[in-house]
Amino acid sequence: MEPVPIVSTLHALQSAHGRWMGVLAETLQAFDLTTSQWGVLRVLHAAHPEPLTCTDVGCRLLERMPDTTRLLVRLERRRLVDRVQCTEDRRIRRVSLTNEGLLLAETVASHVMEAEKQLLSALSLTEREDLGELLDRLEHA
Repeated sequence: MEPVPIVSTLHALQSAHGRWMGVLAETLQAFDLTTSQWGVLRVLHAAHPEPLTCTDVGCRLLERMPDTTRLLVRLERRRLVDRVQCTEDRRIRRVSLTNEGLLLAETVASHVMEAEKQLLSALSLTEREDLGELLDRLEHA
């Protein structure tokens, strides 16, 4: 049996993650985006202007999803991303943001950052820094 403090700590971590995902989903709803779609746009925005392969996009997502290609096709239909077949290897497609996708990603990023600030406003600057360091340690444990 796990000691109660560890279970309580991990439960609190899971609960805080759930709270953040709810806030994020609510923020993204105004832009008709899911959290998965935002994850892809965020990855492509960070790489912009360089295109990424579908595999690269999937590897850079914070949460792994089994069907990145299907998600990219949906974003392509909305004209938010371009998928171009590689001339050297026809199995590979390079993905990048369209101008519309870039504009949306920048707009959404500012709203997400504001939502993050509001959620973390319950913590002091020192507490936020400490939390970030502790979470980094857990991630690399």
